[in-house]
Parts: sequence; C-alpha cells; structure tokens
Amino acid sequence: PKAYQFAQPLMEATLVAHDAWDEDAADLYRKSWGAAMLHQWISEGERDDQGETREQNNEGANDLPQPGSSVSDLPVPSWFMPKECCGTQVRGMAELKEALVQLADQGWANAIVKQDLASSGRGQRRLMCGASLAAEDEAWLASVLASSQDTFVVEPELERLLDLSFLWNLPRGAEQANYLGWTRPIVGAGRRYTGTMLRRSLSDCDQAVKRFVLADRCGRLQSVIDWLAPRLVGELTKRNLSGNFGVDAFVYRDPNGELAIKPMVELNPRTTMGHVALNLEKRLAPGSDGQFRIFNKRHWEQVHESLNKIPFTKSRDGRWKSGVAWLGEVDERTKLIPAVLVGTEALQIASQDH
Repeated sequence: PKAYQFAQPLMEATLVAHDAWDEDAADLYRKSWGAAMLHQWISEGERDDQGETREQNNEGANDLPQPGSSVSDLPVPSWFMPKECCGTQVRGMAELKEALVQLADQGWANAIVKQDLASSGRGQRRLMCGASLAAEDEAWLASVLASSQDTFVVEPELERLLDLSFLWNLPRGAEQANYLGWTRPIVGAGRRYTGTMLRRSLSDCDQAVKRFVLADRCGRLQSVIDWLAPRLVGELTKRNLSGNFGVDAFVYRDPNGELAIKPMVELNPRTTMGHVALNLEKRLAPGSDGQFRIFNKRHWEQVHESLNKIPFTKSRDGRWKSGVAWLGEVDERTKLIPAVLVGTEALQIASQDH
C-alpha cells in the first residue's frame, strides 16, 4: 500500500496504471499462500482421469496437457516437485523449531526459512535441520520476530540449479491471461535477486539442465505454463485483480539425482522485474545478448569505470549492440544502481568475483 501511494505522482506517466491497493488481495503476496496453494494443487492433480498415479504415469509425452483440457483434467507431471517439499507455514519460534526437527527426521540436512512477507529474495535464511540452532541464527530469528513478523515458511533446501520466471498479463474482465514469456533471473548470494538474463538465457547452463529444460521443444516449460495459468487466473479473478503478474520457479536435482521443477516458488501479483527485462530485451540488436543488472554501491564502485570504457554502439535501427546503459543516477544516498549490460565484454566485467 505504501508503494502505491508513493507512486501516485508518476501514474500519469505510466503506460498501464495499476489498480489501487486492495486488502482482499494481500494474501497473494504471502509466501505461505504460495506454499499452501502449490501443495493443494499438486494434491488435487496427483491422479489423472484414468486413476494413474504420477509414478505410474512418468512418460514425458503423457505429462503434457492435451488441447481442451480443463484444470481438473491436468495430471501432475512426474518431474514436478512432490508436495512434501512445498513448505510449511509456522508461527513463532517454537513451531519453527518443531518443523526443523520434522525435516531432520525425514532425512533433510538443511532448510530454508522465509519471512512470510519479503521481496527480491530478502528475509531468507539457511538453517540446519534439527533441534538446535546456531547463536547467529537465533539472533536473526529474534530480530524478525521483534519486527512483528511472526509467520515463516519452512521448506527443505533443494539443490537449486536454474531459476525461472513466467510472466503474464490478465486484461480487465478477461477469463484467460496473455502469456508474455519467461526469463531467467540472476540470483546472488543469500538467494537475492540481482538481475535478469537478456537473450541466450541458458548459454552458461550445465548441459544436462539445458537438455531437461529444452526437451520436446520446450515442452516441459509449456507444461508448467499451461498447468499454472488457469489456477492463477482463477485466484486473481476471484479477487477482481487484473494486469501483470508473474511466478518464480526453479529447476533442481532431487536426492535421487533426478532433475525436477518446482513450478511455483511464489506468485508476484504485480509488474515484476521480469516484465521490465522482457521489454528491455526488445532494445537489443539481433545477435547481441545482455543482462539487466542491479548493482549494490560497493560492486558499482569496483566495476563502473571499466564498464564505462566500453564503447556504446547501436545497430542501424538504433538497437543496442555493446556497452552499458545506466538506468539511475548515483549520489551519496544511492544504494542500488540498475543498468543494462550489452555484449560479451560488459558481461565478463560485471561477472568478476568482487
């Protein structure tokens, strides 16, 4: 709500203005809502209309939705994350510790604990499963509880290999959302969002991961899109919401060494940086790749002089071929600096370990 009020002076300059804040939609922003809904949807779809379980129906072609399928007809693909990994909502320190003990009993070594309300990967911490917590972890949890956030989501730590973001727009009054595309977020230390790949999103991926994602002409990605869209639109229209929205997901390796997809980490019922990246990508010249990046002040101080030495070049039609487009001014109050990096040289400088 504060962000909406803060943006009011800019509304006349926007291409598409967002709806006013509605308290009825507040639950969609909670990590606990996403975890609970994913658990529910997977549970509902574990059997297809012939009564086959996901373990029995594990041929890749059978996992893809058929034309004309309704939400209730779509089986859960065999390569979806099992519902047991969806995450659990807990309140307060006692319930959190109990959840960590339960995960340890299930054989998990580590867990990810997330504040129920947080953005861009903030408010997360990796904890060892079991009854005891390190002193620094106890201190972090105590500070979160003191800030009046007493609700967490606890989930087993999965071997995360590739982050994905699926993006839609739901027109006012429409029954279906317009799918806009997918992007690959760049996730830094502490699982914080630091940018988005532009073009050639899988160029540096492990070959096994790339084959998994691109199999059957991207059939797995299309299956995630088709599985999520009607469920999400149903929840949005129930609350009379419209406009841009996105879902974060990721590919991971399960304890048996098999690749799988977590189809929804969380719902973002708003314009996301992925939407921004899709539009920035249109400004790149054919054959050029790049990144949308958000630098912190320390990283910017270390790389900006080298980045500024790269010639900023354009194609004949004005699209970007190489160089850096800084999207913000920097002064003593600046904490984050957004930029578009175009071309191999810029990407190499920005990726150096600082």
